[in-house]
This record gives sequence, structure tokens and C-alpha cells, in this order.
Amino acid sequence: MKIRHKLFVLLGTLIASLILLGAFSIFELNKSHRDSTELNEDVQLQRQLKHIQYRLAGLSNDERAFLIQGDPKFPEQMKEKAGEVQDSIEMLRGMARTSEEKQTIAEIEKGFKEYWNVSEEVVSLYSSSSKEAMDLHFGEERNIRKEILDPAIEDYLVDLTKETEADSKQMDDRMNSFVLILIVITVGVSIACAVFGTIIIASIVKPLNRLGTQMKEIATGEADLTKQIMVKNKDELSELASSFNDFIRSIREIILNIKSSSEQVAASSEEFSASAEQAKTATEQLSHSMQEIAASSGSQLKMTEESTIALKESLDGLNNITSTTTGVADTTIGVKEKAEGGVQSVTQIIGQMQSIHSSVENTVQGITSLSDSAEKISHITALINDISAQTNLLALNAAIEAARAGEQGKGFAVVADEVRKLAEQSSKSANQITEIIVSIQKETEDTVDSIQNVKDNVSSGMAITTEAATQFNEILHSIEAVSSQIQEIAATAGQLNSGFELVTTSVNEISVLTKETTSGVGNIAASTEEQLASSEEILHSARSLSSLAEELQTMITRFKI
Repeated sequence: MKIRHKLFVLLGTLIASLILLGAFSIFELNKSHRDSTELNEDVQLQRQLKHIQYRLAGLSNDERAFLIQGDPKFPEQMKEKAGEVQDSIEMLRGMARTSEEKQTIAEIEKGFKEYWNVSEEVVSLYSSSSKEAMDLHFGEERNIRKEILDPAIEDYLVDLTKETEADSKQMDDRMNSFVLILIVITVGVSIACAVFGTIIIASIVKPLNRLGTQMKEIATGEADLTKQIMVKNKDELSELASSFNDFIRSIREIILNIKSSSEQVAASSEEFSASAEQAKTATEQLSHSMQEIAASSGSQLKMTEESTIALKESLDGLNNITSTTTGVADTTIGVKEKAEGGVQSVTQIIGQMQSIHSSVENTVQGITSLSDSAEKISHITALINDISAQTNLLALNAAIEAARAGEQGKGFAVVADEVRKLAEQSSKSANQITEIIVSIQKETEDTVDSIQNVKDNVSSGMAITTEAATQFNEILHSIEAVSSQIQEIAATAGQLNSGFELVTTSVNEISVLTKETTSGVGNIAASTEEQLASSEEILHSARSLSSLAEELQTMITRFKI
């Protein structure tokens, strides 16, 4: 897998985990909000039922006061309370969610209508017979309330209380499960990202360190060109290592060719020196012979023939040197081309290092985006805290209403206390989420620091590669200088060859002239002196060529091949 793909997978995993975590949190919070709404509706139903009970008790009290005192204000108050009871029943009908609740409310409404009809009958009967009114009040009316109306309301209240307690427990269980799942997911994602990130960083840094070490060895002149860098991963670093190995092999081939060429140059220069020595010796002998020729023409002819033979041998040796020097020059041109190829390989390595540097930059930007997502989740937890605070406030208001209701509001107070506890648990869970998000942000910062180290290592590798490119340019310049010198040697050898051919021609002419006449002995002696000077120049050039070959071999010994 490519390094870029690995980094994208790591970044995608982090982002997907955060999105999943946020979606899961929002889903659970919405469910908690719906449960809280249902719980609040149950509380409102309980409140309306309690209100109906209070108003029924007040209506009964007003009716008894009317039967005792006969004050007409009590029937008016009874009508007001009856209207409030009817309004509460209408509100109950509007808040009912199930058919059972609607049926219960219908029964309460039916019982209340019967109760109110009897109550109105008691009021109208009071003017004609207070005793009958009393009997109706404490008889049929009381039975309707005690046997129908009050039990229906009380049973409904009991059902609502049980439902409220069950909903509260369900919300607690769901919230605990939510917190546990959130912690498990967060810890699992954090561990997976940390392990995967460490593996990716190690797979990048280790090959880079090996590349950097070998480049330093090349830069300092102590390179082992027999080593190969092995990278198992199939990514940019594997391609970089492969290119670097090809580059090292090219250098090794170049050095081997230079070594072989320098050895050939050294051998040829030795042969050239030996031939030059022979030519010088032969020329000295020729000069001595020319002096003897002055005394004896027969001896002169014999020595001239010997000089001709020696010159032919020297000419053959010089031809070999010229041919060898030309081959060395051609080899040097090939070495120069391979060195230029090495420089291009180093340039490709620099480009790949720059690509890795760009990938690391993109990773830093992705993790910064991850930190921004974590910040958004922090805002969501702040919203949860706000909802919890509002729920707590509603619970406080409910407790106040329960206190006002006195003994009959105790059940309502218990519900309000449960709502308050639920709000506190929601706030605590939100704070735990905030702590988890802070931990994720801290790990994100650590990851940014680690990738920054990778970025620094890549920059260091680029600097070392640039330095290696400079060294190869210097090697290329040295090869160009050697090539120029070898070409000069080849040109000099060609000139010497031409000189030897001229000398050979001259000696042949001398031999012919000696056979014909001895009158040109003086001219032959002068030509012999010139030949001796040329031989000394040839010997000097041969020694220079040998010294140059030794310097080239010294440069090659810097590398282990």
C-alpha cells in the first residue's frame, strides 16, 4: 500500500470514527429527549388529575356549605369549579396518547357529568326541601364520587405513576449503556489509530534512516557500493529504495569501468615507458654507431640496419600504446555518460522525497480537520448541559408545585426528584463526553508532533540527497578532466607515432644512402641527435601518463566495489 493511501486510511478512520461517535451521540440524545418529553407529559397528566381531585373536593365542600348556610354564592363557586374540572378533562383528552388513556378519560368525564347533574339537582331541591337535598348529597352523589369518579381518577394516577417510574428507570439504563458504549468506542478507536499511526511512521522513518546513512557514506567518501537497501513495503519508499539501489549499481559499474580503464592505462603507460626507454637506448646506440661509421663505412651500414630493426619494434609498441589510449578515451566517454545517469537518478530521488514531504503536509492538514470535528462535538456536549439545566429547572418547578399541593403532592414530588436526578446524570454524562473529546484532541496533537518529526526527517533526507547530487557532479567533472587528459595523451601518442614513422623513413633512407655513399654521414649523425631528443620527450610523456593512471586508481579506492 502506498504511503499516501496509508495516511488517507488513517485520516479517514479518525474522521469516520468521529462522525460515527457524533451520530451515535445525537441519536441517543434525541431518544433521551423524546423519553424526557413523554415523562413530562405524564407529569402534566398527573398534575391535571390532581387538579381535578382538588376541584372535586372544593366543589363538594361548597355544596355542603350551601346546604348548611344557604348562601347563594356557593352555587356560583360550584359552577366555576365544575367549569375548571371540565377544562382539565379537555386538556387530559388532548394529551392522551393511547386508546386506553382516552377510554379512561371518557369514563372520568362520564362520571363527572353524572356527579354534576346530581349536584345541580341538590342545589335546585334545596329551596323546596333541604332534608331531601341533604339525603341526595350524602346518598347518590356521594356514591357516584366514591365508587365511580374517585376510583377512576386514582387508578389512572397509579398507572401514570408506574409508567413514570418505568420510563425514568429506562432512561437511566439507556444513559448508562450510552456512556459505556461511548467509552468503549472511543478507547477502541484511539488504540487502533495509535497502533496504525505508529506502524505507518515506523514504515516511513526506518527506510529513510537507512537511505540517509548510505548517502552520508557516499558523501564522506567511505561508501560500500556492494550493499543493497531492502524495503518490503510496496510503497513510495520501496520505489525510492529500488531507484537508489539502481543508482548504486550504476555507480558501481562506472567505478568498475574506470578501474579497468585505469589499469589498462597504467599497463599501457608501462609498456609505453619501456618502449620509450628502448627507443632512447636504440637512439643512443645509433648515435654511437654513427661515430663509428665515420671511421668505418662497413660498421656504419651494419649499425644502421640494427637501428632500423629497433625503430620498427618501437614503432609497433607505440602503435599498441596509441590503440590502447584511444580505447581508454572511448571508455572514459562511457563512464561520463553513466555518471550523468547517476546524477539523473539522484534528481529522481529528490523528486520522490519532495512527494513524501507533500504527503506529510496533507496528513497534517487532515488531522487539523479532525481536531476541528472534535471541537464541534464539544459544542454538542455543551448543548446537552444546557438541556440538563433546563430539565433540572423544570424539576425544581415541579417540586414547588408539589409542595404547594401538600400531602396530595407527595407522589408528584417523587417524580420531580427523579427528573432532577435524571438531569444531573445527563449533565454528568455530557461532562464525561467532554473529557473523552479532550483526550482525543490531546492524542491528535501527539500525532501531529509525530508526523512533524517525519517531516523533519524527510527534509534531512532531501538535504543529504542534494549533497550526494553535488558529490556526483564533482565526480562527473573529475571524469571529464580525466577524459580530456586521456584524449591529450592519445593525441601525443599519435604525434609520437608520426615521429617514429618519420624516423624510420629517415633511417631507411640513411641505409640506402650508406650503401650508395658515405658522404651523408654528418647529416645522419644530426638526425640521430634529433631522434634522441624525441625519445626523451616520449619517455617524459609516458611517465606522465603512468602518474595520471595511478591518481585515477587512488580515486577509485575510495569506494568498496
